[in-house]
Amino acid sequence: MRLSRVALFGILLLAAVIGVLRVHLDTQILDLLPPKLKVVEGLKLYQEHFSNNRELIVTLRAADPQLAEAAAQSLAQQIQSNSNLVQSVRWRPAWQEDPTLAAELLASILFNQPPTNFQALAARLAPANLPDVLQSTKERLATSFSPTDIARLAYDPYGLTDLPEAAAAQIPASMRDQDWFASSDGEYRAMFVQARPPLGDYQECIWWMDGVQRITSDWRAKHPQYTAATVRYTGPPAFVAEASQGMRRDLMQSVAGTMALIGLLFWLAYRRLLPIAWILILLTATVAGALAFGGLFLGSLNVVSLGFAGILLGITADYALALYQSSLAHPELTADEVQRRVRAGIVWSAVTTGGAFLILRAGGFPGLTQLGTLVACGLLFGAFVMLSVFLPVLKRFGHEENVPRLPALSRRPAFAKWATVAIVAVTLAGWAWRRPIIDYTGEALQPVNSQAYGALQEMERELNRS
Repeated sequence: MRLSRVALFGILLLAAVIGVLRVHLDTQILDLLPPKLKVVEGLKLYQEHFSNNRELIVTLRAADPQLAEAAAQSLAQQIQSNSNLVQSVRWRPAWQEDPTLAAELLASILFNQPPTNFQALAARLAPANLPDVLQSTKERLATSFSPTDIARLAYDPYGLTDLPEAAAAQIPASMRDQDWFASSDGEYRAMFVQARPPLGDYQECIWWMDGVQRITSDWRAKHPQYTAATVRYTGPPAFVAEASQGMRRDLMQSVAGTMALIGLLFWLAYRRLLPIAWILILLTATVAGALAFGGLFLGSLNVVSLGFAGILLGITADYALALYQSSLAHPELTADEVQRRVRAGIVWSAVTTGGAFLILRAGGFPGLTQLGTLVACGLLFGAFVMLSVFLPVLKRFGHEENVPRLPALSRRPAFAKWATVAIVAVTLAGWAWRRPIIDYTGEALQPVNSQAYGALQEMERELNRS
């Protein structure tokens, strides 16, 4: 029997190690949505083949247009100087940085015109016809009342920029709009930073974003005249870094808060430190095991699925409480005998509760599907851990001495009655004060208190673009 238990522990340990090696935290926003929807598939294809996941958008706001332009140029140069992190920075239209790019684009458009149009252009610019072209341009400059013609023909006497309507439509709208990088009042600026590393995972995004923010901090220290300027970040690297950091923080806070509450309640009931410490250690192992088995069966874990930890801790702690109270009620029994008395209840509780969470796999949202799987695996693993190692360790250290058999408060006859009345009263008061509202819109999936999302909304509003 002992050999089979050791073998089972060895198999579980091996599976956990494989699961830890396979686990990957998924922070992609589109992976929160049902994967079978055609619109989601289309968005994922667009993001994979057309979206630039290495482009960070840095926005800057200052009280004065000239100050905002000078600050944007200075910050762009500061970021660009870090060539190990940044490949390129665009803070104004590229043809203003390098006018030859506009000439290359114009030449490409003219070269790709229909053969008849291109032959007509070549004939017009033949050496024999150039004097007539120049004379016509002089006459237009002398007689035209159009500011556009006067400004353009003064630098383009041969009329290369005088494109047919079909050809002019090929010029990107961003080239015709000189204010794409700034708001209409000039106080708001946007710059686009291309990362040099591939940013293949969330850890690399966090590292790269930290580097960019350090560059901005150094820039502020070197240029105190720009201290009042507001700098914000949005775009794929900012979203991934923010979501993954928030996910880790929420998981740690959920686990720590639940464990603190469990330890406090256990202390109020039994006033013993050893069982509390042993329960918290086993609960930590249970959560780690659930994550490992989640990695084994699922591979990639969605941000929503990590809400399993608080649920798992609360239920698994009940298994330990049932074992501990049964041991106190029957101190004459050994650990194996106590475990046999409560084994059926704990196992069936884990099976039925885990089965209820597995029903979530029928839903279309990946996060809820993974949450149900993680809770089910964690409950079965937690039941096995508590039934195997919890009581034997406590029995060895003689934990039953001078311990109350039941919490003092629960022994009072009126406790159950008044506790029930209090629960009903609080529930009715909550419904009367504010009834829960179900949000059926897509806004329910939008991040809350997200700096990257707030910066994106501000950019859409200031530049009048979606």
